[in-house]
Amino acid sequence: MPASTFTAANIKSTSKPAAVLELSHLLQADEQAISLDNRPNNVTITYDGEGTQVTITLTIPVSFSLDSNGNPTATAIDYLLSLT
Repeated sequence: MPASTFTAANIKSTSKPAAVLELSHLLQADEQAISLDNRPNNVTITYDGEGTQVTITLTIPVSFSLDSNGNPTATAIDYLLSLT
């Protein structure tokens, strides 16, 4: 099953922290849609009910380059597309 398409309209949250959590859930759902023998585990969401906190661990591949001013930039690579 291919990764779901994504636009900014997919995020319904109105704050940045809530949007990070929502986006993490979307990535995790896309990972779960990949067959078990090829499924990555790059997104981990851990809830602490007593502390009312969530910890998100996200590992994604990036490519590094230099912008027009010679400053380094990192661009995330859509790792899910190559696994579908």
